[in-house]
Amino acid sequence: MRWFSKLSLRKRCISAEVLIVLALAVFIAIVQSSTAAKDVPMQAIRSRMDAIPEISDLISGNENAVQRSFGLDTDAYEEMYYRHAESGLDVREVLILKCADEASRQKAQDEVDSYLTARKAVFRDYGTDQYALLSQAVLRGRGVYCFFAAGRDAAEWEEVFLSLIR
Repeated sequence: MRWFSKLSLRKRCISAEVLIVLALAVFIAIVQSSTAAKDVPMQAIRSRMDAIPEISDLISGNENAVQRSFGLDTDAYEEMYYRHAESGLDVREVLILKCADEASRQKAQDEVDSYLTARKAVFRDYGTDQYALLSQAVLRGRGVYCFFAAGRDAAEWEEVFLSLIR
């Protein structure tokens, strides 16, 4: 009888270990899928984002504008999409960077975060509407992509972008 109960206990321990390993594998798969991104041509991203009227009304920015605004040299990313408002008092903008790898994406994301912090400081005391929009800005990294948006519909713009790269 003792031998049977020991065997049963041993089987239960092995079953518990197997369940723990399976749960860990599922967790790892979920985490990786939440940070992974499909490799989507920037032209497809550009076309989809430009189809949003609030974004297409913004001015298309080039590499010089990205460097001037965010301090990002062209070697920080492979491709980019940038739209911004004409007036410096209008904080609406969208920036999507496609970087070579996740490490360069993280570095670019840190630069964009510094830019956002500085912009918020500029509007903190006198531009309450602008400050509110910047406080609700979206900055997210996923795979090799860095997404930044400031505007009334920034969260919706992010969803459009994420639907492309999921």
